[in-house]
Amino acid sequence: WPSTEAELEAESARFARWCKFPGVVGAVDGLIVPVKLVSEELRMVMYNPRKDAYGFNMQAVADSAGVFTFVSVSHYASVHDGRAFKECTLWHELENGLLTLNGNRAKGEYFLLGDNAYSLRSFCLHPWKGKPTSGTRADSFNFHLSAARCAVERAFGQLVLAFPILKHGIDMRDTSIAVEVVHCCVLLHNLRKHWNEVLAVFPFPGTGNNTNTPTAAALTSEEGARQYAASMADDQIGERLAADRSTESVNDAVVGKEIRQRIAYWLNDNGHCRPGATIDFRTPCP
Repeated sequence: WPSTEAELEAESARFARWCKFPGVVGAVDGLIVPVKLVSEELRMVMYNPRKDAYGFNMQAVADSAGVFTFVSVSHYASVHDGRAFKECTLWHELENGLLTLNGNRAKGEYFLLGDNAYSLRSFCLHPWKGKPTSGTRADSFNFHLSAARCAVERAFGQLVLAFPILKHGIDMRDTSIAVEVVHCCVLLHNLRKHWNEVLAVFPFPGTGNNTNTPTAAALTSEEGARQYAASMADDQIGERLAADRSTESVNDAVVGKEIRQRIAYWLNDNGHCRPGATIDFRTPCP
């Protein structure tokens, strides 16, 4: 995790190659990690009906190189991404000024990027909902945010491609051991990145005859693995927590909206709209 101003600035510069605007130091997303052996008392909480899978909701932040700088496997698959991340230690540290370096930097100078499952805050920006008209400021922001957020999807794709047990299902009944398996896979992924290992791509057999289920088909390419990882992210917007209604959280969300709008105006003013689109200077941000 970037902990100094120099590290934050360097990571921001690397992300800017994708999103054009500064300040991004990580992309956050969730991945449903299937588990094969589920005890009867945990079947309800481990099941995600939208993905038709039992398992864990792994929350992770990746840097621009696809290295995981934060991972939490503390929630089951029934918990949506927004809530799972808010109940992680990292969220509370972010609320307490982790990216402001304990108040030494302005709020909102550095932030993470997420999808709409994650609450808008000064330290976590998400796209405008719906599909803004091509060329508008909101569309430009959404396009470049998506380009930068692909970093975590690529990281997930490389992870499940290298360790197919995270796709086909962990064959262990003890959940604590299953969590350690996930942690080990992530650690090995980061080590491979550090050692500049080339990803070996070769097909792995499926786990069943029903190729319509998310975990059945084999992964044969990094792009296919990235698409699988994106499909196994729970991007549903969940219920608001009591903490979201606090004055501090509401005020911080307002700051997040101002930062997002300022970036959107900056992108169009500097000609950074979606490729092929005509810049629309008239339509205001939603």
